[in-house]
Amino acid sequence: MDPRRVVAAWLAIEMIIRDDPQAERKAEFKQVQAAKLIHKMASGTHKRWGEGANAKELHVYPRSRGRVLRHVGEALGQACELLVEHRGHDLPEQPR
Repeated sequence: MDPRRVVAAWLAIEMIIRDDPQAERKAEFKQVQAAKLIHKMASGTHKRWGEGANAKELHVYPRSRGRVLRHVGEALGQACELLVEHRGHDLPEQPR
């Protein structure tokens, strides 16, 4: 997986939480949400039967749960924290 997509996922979660006036502000919440997104991007079973417009597709993702999400999210947060600290003011805000 392209590491830029991982950083983009963290920044997307960062922007969503910043834009929500009633957002959960705990660090663990942000970490788990980002880890769920990364987990879905990096996993799953994808099958295709047939060709063209009649093709059938199946996309199944394993449930993302447990302590592993906290560990992945914490590592992701540490990897992106300098970027957010130094360039977070450049993140676009949604007009209200």
